[in-house]
Amino acid sequence: MSEVITNNDEVHTPISSLSPITITVFLAIAFLVAVSVLYIAFQPLKFEGAIISSANYAPGYAQKPLVSENGSQRFTSVSLPFSPDIQDATAQTGTYLLQFKNPTFIEPVVVFHSIQDSAKIWLNDILIGEIGEIDIQPSQIPPRNRHNPSLIRLPPELLKDNNRLELHVRSKWEAALGPATIAEHKDVKTDLSWHQFWRVNFLWVGISFAVPMALFFLSVWFFHRQSSEYLWLGIVMAVWPFNTFPMTFVNTPLNEKMTTLLQEPSNLLYATALVSFTFVYRGTYEWAIRYIWKITAIIYVLFSLYILAPWLPLPAGLGLAVLYGWIACVSLFSSWVILANVYERRNIRSLLMAMSGIIVETIAIWDILPLLGVVEGNPLTYIVQWGVITVLICYSSVMSFELALALKKSDQYNMELSREVGEQTSRLTKQYDEIIYLEKQQVMSDERSRLISDMHDGTSGQIVSIIAGLKTGKLSNEQSVQQLQYCLQDLRLILDSMSAQATDDLASALALFRQRVDPLLVAAGLKTHWKTAHISDEIRCSPSVLLNIFRVMQEALTNVIKHASATEVKVFAEEIDSRISLLIVDDGIGLQKNPIHGAGYGYASMQKRAFAIGGKLSLKNHTESGVEVRLLLNNA
Repeated sequence: MSEVITNNDEVHTPISSLSPITITVFLAIAFLVAVSVLYIAFQPLKFEGAIISSANYAPGYAQKPLVSENGSQRFTSVSLPFSPDIQDATAQTGTYLLQFKNPTFIEPVVVFHSIQDSAKIWLNDILIGEIGEIDIQPSQIPPRNRHNPSLIRLPPELLKDNNRLELHVRSKWEAALGPATIAEHKDVKTDLSWHQFWRVNFLWVGISFAVPMALFFLSVWFFHRQSSEYLWLGIVMAVWPFNTFPMTFVNTPLNEKMTTLLQEPSNLLYATALVSFTFVYRGTYEWAIRYIWKITAIIYVLFSLYILAPWLPLPAGLGLAVLYGWIACVSLFSSWVILANVYERRNIRSLLMAMSGIIVETIAIWDILPLLGVVEGNPLTYIVQWGVITVLICYSSVMSFELALALKKSDQYNMELSREVGEQTSRLTKQYDEIIYLEKQQVMSDERSRLISDMHDGTSGQIVSIIAGLKTGKLSNEQSVQQLQYCLQDLRLILDSMSAQATDDLASALALFRQRVDPLLVAAGLKTHWKTAHISDEIRCSPSVLLNIFRVMQEALTNVIKHASATEVKVFAEEIDSRISLLIVDDGIGLQKNPIHGAGYGYASMQKRAFAIGGKLSLKNHTESGVEVRLLLNNA
């Protein structure tokens, strides 16, 4: 992963492209960015209009609106924002009375900067609105509205000189209330939409980004299993929406157990998958991944039992303490690995990952401090989502860029490999052609030597015998001419077997053989039928094989001329079950008694030649009349 492509032809490994001082400076900037985000998030919201900064507060709330400050509850003047003492048994519910003058706005609205978490609102004893739901089931949690400013329209007909808003607030924590502003609707709707986006709708942006990226990275891993870093990052992307999804329901009560089992374990899986990714990405502690996941599985099971089986004798808060304790451990370990990675690789991609990690860890630590009692207030969990989305964007951008680099390098390697394969193929083809040419020349040379020797021992010897017969008078002129014709025919067969056209394929060789032999058969008074054109052109034979085939066929036809007393001869060539069949049939007198005896010495010579080329020769009387000579050859 540490390799980058500096040009289209070369791949280099960067050498300390970023100095340790530069890295430290940018990490410090990331920390300051996180602090700035926290500072901005904690700033009180401001809207144009008349602010209501104080109220009368009483813990608990009545079943119906209070008609005066002298009602059944004791009110205390408080400044807004105000959070009741969490130690009070009735701190989760509260009633606020807000006084304001009759506004002169055309379309008056009241903007509650923060309500935690649900409220019913009365204006002059008439219910004009409800934020979330107060009357919820015991198994539900109040809607999450504490980060979201809310707008309520004020009916002009209900406004009087002295106006009073009465709020009954219910919360999962304490029934806190922030400032309120009376304003013109057109003056606050833009700011309200902006805050609504950054505090709620921005979560949908993160979900819309994480889901397709999860599918993308898991698909990359599925087709490239050895790159397990894409698996872990895909799990991170897939788990995070389960944690964020319930936070988008700002005005809807959710089932407490289901929400807890959806959000808290998703934090656990997110942190574990992220530390696994950092281990694989840096290439260190990979052996520890299986043990970390085993511990995570045990904690997940114990936490599920803690939520689903409250009757178990477990201390209060133990489940969350163990869960978030382990999340804190793996998160800090992951941050340490990413920081070590940036100082090792010293490239921009590692720096971006480390900076995003610094941002999210800083915000997360601040979010945990209220839970630990270190600072007052409630955790602003929507802020940490900004940091998490930053991590997801940075990590996915880095991994997508590295995937693009890998694909680019792969294309370069493929092009280089294709070029080398092409060069090697061309070189091997040339060498193969040269080898084939040399082998052919060697075969031709060997065949010439063998045929010269055969001609010397065979044809030459026959000619010497003819000359001796003429000198002694044992051969007549007619016999001498006949013997010389046989010698000439044999020489022609030898030349035909060596010709380039004949050795190209068997069909062409049989055509040449027919040209040589057919005139002799016709001159002997025989009617001929040739059927040899159906042999495949792919069948090749060496010169020695062709010569032996020619001589077997020549011997068979010579026997027909001399001994068969035939009037017709047929020559067939065909392919039968990957074998070649050469068949010669005449209509003569046939074999008498012993076929070998009838064939004489010629049959033994034919058998010898057939055996030499791996063939099988058969000789028998035809079913009608004459003799059938068949030569079977393997088509290899």
